[in-house]
Amino acid sequence: MDMRESEESYYGETDMEEVKLNMASERRSVKGVAETYFEKETKSTFNEALTAKHILVIGGTGSGKTYWVTRLCQSLNTFIFVNTQEEVEVENICQAVTSTPEDILELIGEGYTRIEFIPSEDLDEAMGQLEEIRGIL
Repeated sequence: MDMRESEESYYGETDMEEVKLNMASERRSVKGVAETYFEKETKSTFNEALTAKHILVIGGTGSGKTYWVTRLCQSLNTFIFVNTQEEVEVENICQAVTSTPEDILELIGEGYTRIEFIPSEDLDEAMGQLEEIRGIL
């Protein structure tokens, strides 16, 4: 698996504390909004999502997309979650993780039904990986 550039090297050490404080504050407020929405709107939205062949979830950074989709996945027996940003929420609901498409069939063969896939950071390579997964399944 490729290592991702750390936030410290991206932001610089002096700005990192301020960034962490701002992010923590935003996450608390966004998570509260997402949880409230989740409790009020989930049943009908989940039913629609669960019966759809595909779903697209769109929202700004920190708007609760991953939170909502991980809650949706908890209602599913089987899924492969493409986790491009290595979100911790996803790790908590998956049984196995891989960064190579070839491993997916092996994991399924071993009985894993909730698989996290972390694609390459290179966009062209990641698109190729996703095409390969579609071909496997």
